[in-house]
Amino acid sequence: MNEINAAQRLQVAATAKGEAEKIMKVKQAEAAKQSDILYGEGVAGQRKAIIDGLRESVAEFKESLRDADSSEVMRVVLLTQYFDTLKNLAGHGDRVILVNEGIGGNQIIGPAAYDPNNPVSGGPSVLQRLARDVLSLSGVTAVIWHEGTNDVSAGATADAIEAGISTVVQQLRTAIPGIRIVGTTITSEVGAAGNGGTPAAAAERIALNQFIKSSGLFDAIADFYNVTTDPATGAMKAQYIPNTSIGGAGDHVHPNRAGYLAMGNAVDIRTLVAPRD
Repeated sequence: MNEINAAQRLQVAATAKGEAEKIMKVKQAEAAKQSDILYGEGVAGQRKAIIDGLRESVAEFKESLRDADSSEVMRVVLLTQYFDTLKNLAGHGDRVILVNEGIGGNQIIGPAAYDPNNPVSGGPSVLQRLARDVLSLSGVTAVIWHEGTNDVSAGATADAIEAGISTVVQQLRTAIPGIRIVGTTITSEVGAAGNGGTPAAAAERIALNQFIKSSGLFDAIADFYNVTTDPATGAMKAQYIPNTSIGGAGDHVHPNRAGYLAMGNAVDIRTLVAPRD
């Protein structure tokens, strides 16, 4: 009888333990969700404060520089923002160096072959130039990778681009153990001239962005599409379209300086300077 009672008590204890573990997991999930919500609210508040500060700075500059037009004021303000960003990175001493390996018009998977004696616009694909431009550098700890829009405009499918992205990420992680890779979504071209502005290209772009965010390939995501796109139209936000560098209506492809500032603020600098695991 005692053995039966002992067995029953063990069964009750095991059941209670199981229920307690379930409750703990639920509470942990709830806490993690709340933490994500608070972090998101904090980031949203930070971005709003940046935009509000930018608006106030423009007004102050225009008041003090009465002969300057809006584009000149914007150049001064954004240059100040750029120096502030460099200052933030400099706070980590000589451990952080930024190297820009971007090429205008570059693609991930195209062209299929590149001959330097017969060059084409955009240069060799990332698949072809990765070893030269990234893997050959010493001390690389993090990469922010923004690419893919030119592949879409060139007619490549999301599936083909995704395969190229997976290959590049695998090569980076194999060659540089512990590297942190920040993936970025590509921005809208709705309303642009050429293939990039077509509904078909928009569909490929949306599919590609979903892959970038959900694939698990990256250590962090900078959602450039989200911060620059008007959700009501799927096009770039109106305030980011007019060209603030040389003037004009803008091309609906390249954001203006305020748009690039919003994209820059979407990158969490802590990802770049965090100690290696």
